[in-house]
Amino acid sequence: MFIHSDSFPSINKHVNSLILWLDYLINDKPSSITPYKPFLFAAHLYDSFYAPWPYSTLPSAEFDSQIDDPFLTDMSLNSQSITLNYFGSKLELIPPISSHAAFLTLYKFKNDLPKPNLKSYDFDSEFIRLSQCTNPSSSPGCHASLFQNHFQGAWEGFFCYYEFDDYRDILAGSIDTLYNGVHAIQPQVWRLNETLEDYRKPSSLSTLQDICGGHDDQHLSIKRSDDTRSTRSNTKNELLIQPETIDDGKEIHLNGLGHSAWGRFKLRGKVRAWDGMFMLCKEYTPDGRGKWFYRGYSLPGGVLVGRWRDTYTPEVLSGYEVCIVFAMSTRLKVLERDGHENKAKYDLKYADKLSQRLRQEGVESLEELKKKLAPGAAAVEEEKPDATETMKEKHPKAAAVTPNPDQLKVDTGKDEYFVGSVDKVEGRKEGDGTGVKPLDSIINVGKMAELPLDHISKLWNAHHSSKDNYLSATIPKDTYEGLYTQARKYPAFVIPIPREVKGDKQEDKTGYEVFYLEWGFLPDTLGSGTRPSTLIFTSLNEYKQRQAFAQPFVSCTHYTDLAKSHDAVLMRGEVTAVQADDKALAVLDSKDAQLLILTMQRFYNAHKFTDNSSKDRAKLLHNFHFNQSEFDFDRLCALVEEI
Repeated sequence: MFIHSDSFPSINKHVNSLILWLDYLINDKPSSITPYKPFLFAAHLYDSFYAPWPYSTLPSAEFDSQIDDPFLTDMSLNSQSITLNYFGSKLELIPPISSHAAFLTLYKFKNDLPKPNLKSYDFDSEFIRLSQCTNPSSSPGCHASLFQNHFQGAWEGFFCYYEFDDYRDILAGSIDTLYNGVHAIQPQVWRLNETLEDYRKPSSLSTLQDICGGHDDQHLSIKRSDDTRSTRSNTKNELLIQPETIDDGKEIHLNGLGHSAWGRFKLRGKVRAWDGMFMLCKEYTPDGRGKWFYRGYSLPGGVLVGRWRDTYTPEVLSGYEVCIVFAMSTRLKVLERDGHENKAKYDLKYADKLSQRLRQEGVESLEELKKKLAPGAAAVEEEKPDATETMKEKHPKAAAVTPNPDQLKVDTGKDEYFVGSVDKVEGRKEGDGTGVKPLDSIINVGKMAELPLDHISKLWNAHHSSKDNYLSATIPKDTYEGLYTQARKYPAFVIPIPREVKGDKQEDKTGYEVFYLEWGFLPDTLGSGTRPSTLIFTSLNEYKQRQAFAQPFVSCTHYTDLAKSHDAVLMRGEVTAVQADDKALAVLDSKDAQLLILTMQRFYNAHKFTDNSSKDRAKLLHNFHFNQSEFDFDRLCALVEEI
């Protein structure tokens, strides 16, 4: 295994590929990303492409000059393949790229990416690429149709970025900066559409110019002519791997939208048929942040890996290159099947009554009806039991109860322990890597840390209980770490909330509104030894329609700043509010929000208990991710009603 050393690891592509891919497949829980940093950030030494990315068309393109300089892009078209004897036949293959395994390991480290459950044709596509793209100067490459449907859909992932001065030092050979420099990770989501279109001659043989445009004088020219074609013969694979197809003269075009903490952006580009390298121009709207160039590959298991760079640095220079990783959003397939039949029947059965009520209230959609009726729901809010009190009665070590602020006699909006009103605090500045509001923007962490835990808990909960649409709790460190461990294994789940409805004969019946929850995991930047996390809840219907763009109903953040000193984690939840008639109306009743959090805890802590209900909760959580055919939605509803 590679270790933190005083020199860069070997640049032997074959050895690196073998070690890093075996490590990715065998090492379920990497303890640190430090050993992988050379392959993540030293892009000038550890390539991420099967052929130099500036070539928009292959094979048989040659660059005007030979380059051997860390500050310049390697444009040479050399074979990196090995020849094997496979059941008596010669087979020439290029090893899978080592940095791709490092990218996936980083994703697994952050998000607990499960091992892919692949069908044979997923491997077939990759095998074809590895056998047909052995030499960029002479190999035939792949057909465009091989990569059809590899990019269509919603993608969730992140891009990394490195401090610019540190990156310059890495290019200059500083191994210390590589391991100790400042880098950050920024989540983002994409929604891509793909079309198979007739091949169009590129506007430039330069990929960067062709995809993102630019001035010709910024880039060295790439030429194509018969006299530059390599005379080296290509080793022929005696196994027929890729059948002839009818898509010659075709190419895949891509377009889409995305967003990150930096804003929304448009995506456009295409796929280089020779090796399936996607090429995308990312342009923020409005365009104050300029254009960025993404390129990489679709790998088996529904993941995208690659690198991004700016569009101002000529492609001949080793520009600012940092990695990207995405995974396709396909986690809710199980609820499209039998488990969702009850909800579908319910919607169908009461469709007429809902339509009648919409007409009576003068609104056009169910969401508008909910908003209109929200003030009435708020009027009886204080008559409902506090879910956190119920939780504490059943589990003494669970989250602390939010006290009555009048009993504390503190001015929580102006107290010396708080920065200011929670609804006026700004979030992190753009580009800090998380997009999550830091704790020191809410409380004076240093001052608060001087207090005993029970005082901190009372101040924290009183501060939030005095604000509309906020929830809070103080969670014992060991309880939180148990939740966190389960969340890394099971980062998403669904929770049905019972709703009383009138039947055909006016008798009360129980229906369910299903909510989708998803965890997010943040780096331990403070060195507390306990990693912070986020948790969002949204309507399942909202998620099905908009997926990564779905509006959160409840957003929770677990702050671990005091985990080391006080063995406690502070939880802060916010119920999303929308403006209506100059008023901010919550999209969800606060007691429903508390019930969602309580129910989540009962399922994610179920593995600690031995009673039958807890065993069933743990089994449902597992089956939702790893055994979807056994996921029992009816049993899920029954267990939620027990809570």
